[in-house]
Amino acid sequence: LGEAYWRLGRAPGRYQRIVLWFEHDLYDQAALVRILATFAPRDSLPRLELICIDRFPGVARFVGLGQLTAQQLATLLPKRKPVTRRQLALGVAAWNALRADTPYRLEELREADLGALPFLGAALRRHLQELPWLDDGLSLTERLILAGLAKGPRTLDDLFAEAGIRRDPQPFMGDLFFRAVVRDLLGAP
Repeated sequence: LGEAYWRLGRAPGRYQRIVLWFEHDLYDQAALVRILATFAPRDSLPRLELICIDRFPGVARFVGLGQLTAQQLATLLPKRKPVTRRQLALGVAAWNALRADTPYRLEELREADLGALPFLGAALRRHLQELPWLDDGLSLTERLILAGLAKGPRTLDDLFAEAGIRRDPQPFMGDLFFRAVVRDLLGAP
């Protein structure tokens, strides 16, 4: 990540146009606000454009850009939009809230006008659902995993398909991170 952020910091000086490709989920929205926060304080920026979707025609349950073929992805390029100053400012606010010591700034931000980044509100809500719940200390992902295991033994791949994709209201994690959550549950008291 250090090298990625180093390259990101140098990108505005190296390119005339930067097109950001993102989807609606928590992972992508967090990455998007991190990038916008990095670019926001600069006096001079190349042409910044954004492609950010939560659905695609013909895809019943759109989870991410990885579902699309090269031809389908190519149809998105003409739909890119310029990144606005409002989006940059919202990126700063969201990144600061995500990095805060407590979730209170995230809750406050969710009450603000997030129209400039229309998928941010749902992504922040999903992030808050990953924090330990007050009644038992489990996150939503942990709850979904345990519900899947209540049906009996499962392979990790089957559990990921059910709990991490089908039952998650807004899937955002890949299989490796999902496996780490399962591993942590296995080691929990």
